[in-house]
Amino acid sequence: MDHLIDSAFSKEWLIGGEAVPCRYRYKDDTHELKNHSGLLAQGTQCVHPNGDKFEVINSQRFNTSTYLHTLQPLNDKPKTDWTPQR
Repeated sequence: MDHLIDSAFSKEWLIGGEAVPCRYRYKDDTHELKNHSGLLAQGTQCVHPNGDKFEVINSQRFNTSTYLHTLQPLNDKPKTDWTPQR
């Protein structure tokens, strides 16, 4: 059954440099990703098929074969230096 759902609704995401079929959802200001490959470590980089980059902030088991990952947009810009100039 999972194979049928994945073939209809999933897209290939790059997770840690590996192509993984995942189902993505954005709801209530939350980016969610479902897959069958297991828990992901916090901070793991995920790349959407259109090139948007995200990082994992939470990963949990959804049911017996599916894992739910909460994502946030990856901020790869250097931090702003707020030190006042003299």
